[in-house]
Amino acid sequence: MGKTIRILQGSRPQFAKLIIGGAILCSVLNAVICSPGCSTQNPNLKESKCEATGRSDIRVNCGYLPERPNDSDKGPRISLERALITLDARHESQMHVSLTFQNYGKILFEEARVVYIEFDDELGRNYIRRPLMSINLKSVWPGETKSFAETFLAPALRPGRYVVRLWIPSADPASKFDKSHNLMLNNKGVAETATGLNLIATMIVVP
Repeated sequence: MGKTIRILQGSRPQFAKLIIGGAILCSVLNAVICSPGCSTQNPNLKESKCEATGRSDIRVNCGYLPERPNDSDKGPRISLERALITLDARHESQMHVSLTFQNYGKILFEEARVVYIEFDDELGRNYIRRPLMSINLKSVWPGETKSFAETFLAPALRPGRYVVRLWIPSADPASKFDKSHNLMLNNKGVAETATGLNLIATMIVVP
Protein backbone atom coordinates (compact mmCIF):
# COMPACT_ATOMS: atom_id res chain seq x y z
CA MET A 1 0.00 0.00 0.00
CA GLY A 2 1.20 3.51 -0.80
CA LYS A 3 0.64 6.58 1.30
CA THR A 4 -2.40 8.77 1.01
CA ILE A 5 -4.08 11.61 2.84
CA ARG A 6 -7.29 10.82 4.67
CA ILE A 7 -10.06 12.41 6.68
CA LEU A 8 -9.03 13.72 10.09
CA GLN A 9 -12.16 12.44 11.80
CA GLY A 10 -14.97 10.08 10.88
CA SER A 11 -15.05 6.56 9.52
CA ARG A 12 -14.37 6.89 5.78
CA PRO A 13 -10.60 6.82 5.14
CA GLN A 14 -10.95 7.41 1.40
CA PHE A 15 -11.72 11.05 2.12
CA ALA A 16 -9.03 13.72 2.27
CA LYS A 17 -9.50 16.68 4.60
CA LEU A 18 -7.44 19.84 4.95
CA ILE A 19 -7.75 22.75 7.34
CA ILE A 20 -7.09 26.44 6.78
CA GLY A 21 -7.25 28.29 10.09
CA GLY A 22 -10.45 27.11 11.76
CA ALA A 23 -12.31 26.26 8.55
CA ILE A 24 -12.75 22.60 7.58
CA LEU A 25 -12.02 22.08 3.90
CA CYS A 26 -12.32 18.68 2.34
CA SER A 27 -12.51 16.54 -0.79
CA VAL A 28 -12.72 12.91 -1.87
CA LEU A 29 -10.37 11.99 -4.68
CA ASN A 30 -11.85 13.74 -7.72
CA ALA A 31 -15.28 14.66 -6.29
CA VAL A 32 -15.40 17.55 -3.84
CA ILE A 33 -17.68 17.24 -0.82
CA CYS A 34 -18.50 19.78 1.87
CA SER A 35 -18.88 20.10 5.60
CA PRO A 36 -19.66 23.31 7.55
CA GLY A 37 -17.24 26.03 6.53
CA CYS A 38 -16.57 24.56 3.09
CA SER A 39 -18.02 25.76 -0.23
CA THR A 40 -17.60 24.34 -3.74
CA GLN A 41 -20.26 26.16 -5.74
CA ASN A 42 -19.06 29.77 -5.81
CA PRO A 43 -16.45 30.44 -8.53
CA ASN A 44 -15.66 33.87 -7.01
CA LEU A 45 -14.44 32.27 -3.75
CA LYS A 46 -16.38 33.91 -0.93
CA GLU A 47 -14.59 31.74 1.63
CA SER A 48 -11.29 29.88 1.80
CA LYS A 49 -11.32 26.34 0.44
CA CYS A 50 -9.03 23.44 -0.42
CA GLU A 51 -9.26 20.41 -2.67
CA ALA A 52 -6.95 17.39 -2.31
CA THR A 53 -6.71 14.54 -4.80
CA GLY A 54 -4.57 11.44 -5.18
CA ARG A 55 -3.18 8.61 -3.08
CA SER A 56 0.59 8.60 -3.52
CA ASP A 57 0.71 11.39 -6.11
CA ILE A 58 -0.95 14.15 -4.10
CA ARG A 59 -2.31 17.42 -5.45
CA VAL A 60 -3.37 20.15 -3.00
CA ASN A 61 -5.17 23.18 -4.42
CA CYS A 62 -6.17 25.96 -2.00
CA GLY A 63 -7.76 29.40 -2.31
CA TYR A 64 -7.65 32.04 0.43
CA LEU A 65 -9.62 35.14 1.39
CA PRO A 66 -7.78 38.43 1.99
CA GLU A 67 -8.29 40.73 4.93
CA ARG A 68 -9.02 43.92 3.04
CA PRO A 69 -7.13 46.95 4.42
CA ASN A 70 -8.71 50.09 5.77
CA ASP A 71 -8.70 53.14 3.53
CA SER A 72 -6.36 54.79 6.03
CA ASP A 73 -3.73 52.05 5.60
CA LYS A 74 -1.07 53.46 3.28
CA GLY A 75 1.45 50.60 3.36
CA PRO A 76 1.79 47.40 1.32
CA ARG A 77 -0.62 44.59 2.22
CA ILE A 78 0.48 41.25 0.77
CA SER A 79 -2.06 38.42 0.72
CA LEU A 80 -1.93 34.86 -0.59
CA GLU A 81 -4.64 34.19 -3.15
CA ARG A 82 -3.93 30.58 -4.17
CA ALA A 83 -1.55 27.71 -3.48
CA LEU A 84 -1.04 24.61 -5.63
CA ILE A 85 1.27 21.86 -4.33
CA THR A 86 1.95 18.50 -5.99
CA LEU A 87 4.19 15.76 -4.63
CA ASP A 88 4.69 11.99 -4.44
CA ALA A 89 4.36 11.24 -0.70
CA ARG A 90 5.67 7.69 -1.13
CA HIS A 91 9.05 8.52 -2.66
CA GLU A 92 11.70 11.17 -2.85
CA SER A 93 10.31 13.23 -5.70
CA GLN A 94 10.04 16.59 -7.40
CA MET A 95 7.62 18.80 -5.47
CA HIS A 96 5.95 21.56 -7.46
CA VAL A 97 4.78 24.67 -5.62
CA SER A 98 2.81 27.48 -7.23
CA LEU A 99 1.79 30.49 -5.13
CA THR A 100 -0.29 33.49 -6.19
CA PHE A 101 0.03 36.73 -4.23
CA GLN A 102 -1.83 40.02 -4.36
CA ASN A 103 -0.85 43.46 -3.05
CA TYR A 104 -3.95 45.08 -1.56
CA GLY A 105 -1.92 48.04 -0.30
CA LYS A 106 -1.11 51.44 -1.70
CA ILE A 107 2.63 50.99 -2.32
CA LEU A 108 5.17 48.35 -3.31
CA PHE A 109 6.65 46.01 -0.72
CA GLU A 110 10.21 47.34 -0.36
CA GLU A 111 12.15 44.46 1.22
CA ALA A 112 13.76 41.65 -0.78
CA ARG A 113 12.53 38.84 1.50
CA VAL A 114 12.96 35.13 0.83
CA VAL A 115 9.80 33.00 1.14
CA TYR A 116 10.29 29.52 2.63
CA ILE A 117 7.83 26.62 2.54
CA GLU A 118 7.84 24.28 5.55
CA PHE A 119 6.32 20.89 6.35
CA ASP A 120 6.33 20.15 10.12
CA ASP A 121 4.82 17.21 11.98
CA GLU A 122 2.45 17.63 14.93
CA LEU A 123 5.39 17.56 17.37
CA GLY A 124 6.97 20.50 15.60
CA ARG A 125 9.73 18.49 13.91
CA ASN A 126 10.63 19.90 10.53
CA TYR A 127 10.73 17.57 7.51
CA ILE A 128 10.87 20.03 4.64
CA ARG A 129 12.07 23.64 4.55
CA ARG A 130 12.95 25.11 1.19
CA PRO A 131 13.55 28.69 0.04
CA LEU A 132 11.36 29.56 -2.94
CA MET A 133 13.85 31.81 -4.71
CA SER A 134 11.58 32.56 -7.66
CA ILE A 135 9.23 34.58 -5.44
CA ASN A 136 9.85 38.33 -5.53
CA LEU A 137 7.24 40.14 -3.46
CA LYS A 138 8.80 43.47 -4.45
CA SER A 139 7.55 42.87 -7.98
CA VAL A 140 3.87 42.67 -6.96
CA TRP A 141 2.49 46.13 -7.69
CA PRO A 142 -0.42 47.62 -5.72
CA GLY A 143 -3.65 46.10 -6.97
CA GLU A 144 -1.74 43.43 -8.92
CA THR A 145 -1.98 39.65 -8.64
CA LYS A 146 1.14 37.68 -9.52
CA SER A 147 1.98 33.95 -9.54
CA PHE A 148 5.32 32.29 -8.88
CA ALA A 149 6.21 28.62 -9.41
CA GLU A 150 9.09 26.45 -8.30
CA THR A 151 10.03 22.75 -8.41
CA PHE A 152 12.52 21.11 -6.06
CA LEU A 153 13.56 17.67 -4.80
CA ALA A 154 11.62 16.70 -1.66
CA PRO A 155 11.94 13.65 0.60
CA ALA A 156 9.29 11.00 1.11
CA LEU A 157 6.99 11.76 4.04
CA ARG A 158 6.44 9.36 6.91
CA PRO A 159 2.88 8.57 7.99
CA GLY A 160 1.55 11.34 10.22
CA ARG A 161 0.02 14.78 10.37
CA TYR A 162 1.83 17.65 8.66
CA VAL A 163 1.34 21.39 8.88
CA VAL A 164 2.31 23.35 5.77
CA ARG A 165 3.42 26.93 6.41
CA LEU A 166 5.20 29.84 4.76
CA TRP A 167 8.05 31.49 6.65
CA ILE A 168 8.90 35.00 5.40
CA PRO A 169 11.69 36.32 7.65
CA SER A 170 13.30 39.73 7.69
CA ALA A 171 15.91 40.48 5.02
CA ASP A 172 18.15 41.80 7.80
CA PRO A 173 20.39 38.89 8.96
CA ALA A 174 20.28 40.23 12.53
CA SER A 175 16.48 39.89 12.59
CA LYS A 176 16.02 36.79 10.43
CA PHE A 177 15.14 34.50 13.35
CA ASP A 178 13.13 37.11 15.28
CA LYS A 179 9.51 36.16 14.62
CA SER A 180 8.32 39.68 15.42
CA HIS A 181 10.00 40.79 12.17
CA ASN A 182 8.43 38.07 9.99
CA LEU A 183 5.96 39.06 7.29
CA MET A 184 2.44 37.96 8.19
CA LEU A 185 0.21 37.55 5.15
CA ASN A 186 -2.96 39.60 4.99
CA ASN A 187 -5.41 36.66 4.94
CA LYS A 188 -8.18 35.32 7.13
CA GLY A 189 -6.97 32.41 9.27
CA VAL A 190 -3.48 32.23 7.75
CA ALA A 191 -1.18 34.37 9.93
CA GLU A 192 -0.08 32.68 13.17
CA THR A 193 1.14 35.36 15.54
CA ALA A 194 2.34 32.76 18.08
CA THR A 195 4.79 31.20 15.61
CA GLY A 196 5.39 34.13 13.25
CA LEU A 197 4.48 31.79 10.37
CA ASN A 198 1.68 31.59 7.81
CA LEU A 199 -0.46 28.44 7.85
CA ILE A 200 -1.58 27.35 4.40
CA ALA A 201 -2.77 23.74 5.00
CA THR A 202 -2.76 20.76 7.37
CA MET A 203 -2.81 17.18 6.08
CA ILE A 204 -2.41 13.58 7.23
CA VAL A 205 -0.29 11.01 5.42
CA VAL A 206 -1.14 7.38 6.24
CA PRO A 207 0.48 4.06 5.23
